[in-house]
Amino acid sequence: MDQPKTTFRDGFLAILPICVAAGPLALVYGALAVDAGMSPLEVALSSAIIFAGAAQFVAIELWEVPVPIASLALAAFLVNLRHVLMGIALAPYLPRDRPFLRLGLMFFLVDEVWAMSLQQAIRGKLSMAFFAGMGVSIYFVWLAWTSIGAFAGSFIGDPSRWGFDFAFAAIFLSLVSGFWAGHKSIIIWAAAAGASCLAKLFIAGPWFVVVGGLTGMTVAAVLWRPVDDEAGLASQTDTSP
Repeated sequence: MDQPKTTFRDGFLAILPICVAAGPLALVYGALAVDAGMSPLEVALSSAIIFAGAAQFVAIELWEVPVPIASLALAAFLVNLRHVLMGIALAPYLPRDRPFLRLGLMFFLVDEVWAMSLQQAIRGKLSMAFFAGMGVSIYFVWLAWTSIGAFAGSFIGDPSRWGFDFAFAAIFLSLVSGFWAGHKSIIIWAAAAGASCLAKLFIAGPWFVVVGGLTGMTVAAVLWRPVDDEAGLASQTDTSP
């Protein structure tokens, strides 16, 4: 069995390709936040304390002086409701004998860490140290590049000119592809995407995130077959020669 130090290192290195892709997105956030009226220090503190990219982007759309605290809090709450679903998905694979450590590490439960953790869990290789390694890696990358974006925003200009506006979509397309499990995946993804788009068109606010997540989860539950699931999990975790 790998030692915690080794698995922390493996987690730190495993997510670096995603960190490279997240760099342009972090730059965009830093630049847009300054344009919205935040100071570079406030940008850095928002990434250090909040560390929730989607919620931070929603916040700068609402940012003004005086700051609408209630609106910001509600928007962040709605966007981050998806973390409840993410936590439910990971819960069976996390050790229950160290609850405080598990709760503390949930600070690092961003979408990229969740997706890679779940892939490791399905293979039977997820450890708290690996999770921590991924979280620490992407945390400092996000903090560093948002800060750089805040100071260099005037040089970046329009993010679309550099293609940075596509970074968010590219990251999530790469993460979703790792969960491909046959034709049922297309049905689930299409249902979630369709419901999310409809909610975006007809419901004000970031409810589309919650609607898409709940729809995808519901469709997956309907299509799920216990026998197929157990067989698939066994084939992925079998380590016999």
